[in-house]
Amino acid sequence: MTGRTSRALSASLDSLLAQGDPWVTIGERALIELLVELAPTGQGMAHLARYLRTTTARVADDADPQMPRQVQVLLRTIRGLGYNIELPRCARCGEEKLLVQTLHDGVRACATARRRPTRDVATNAVRSGRSASVVAG
Repeated sequence: MTGRTSRALSASLDSLLAQGDPWVTIGERALIELLVELAPTGQGMAHLARYLRTTTARVADDADPQMPRQVQVLLRTIRGLGYNIELPRCARCGEEKLLVQTLHDGVRACATARRRPTRDVATNAVRSGRSASVVAG
């Protein structure tokens, strides 16, 4: 592990542990393993550390739809271990899914909702007589 990656890992770990549970209960060693698995590159670890360092909310409770995919995966993993974790919801379908796309209006959407036209867009296409595949976002 490079110096930069090691510093970013340490910063991520410190940010999570400072938030208390569930991170403290999970433990430092298990968190390190999870973080390295989620962000195996220096760039990925730095991105993760930057988000964790700058967020003002408790990551496990916030359900911030703008959180990076890595953090969403971390939260899903922790929830799978039985911890009570709030996950972000798709702005389009309202389901707790991995938010993979930021749409033109700034909202985050899951892969399914991103490809699905919204009712208004589809209705406008029908009213105008266009027969084209319309995808919102």
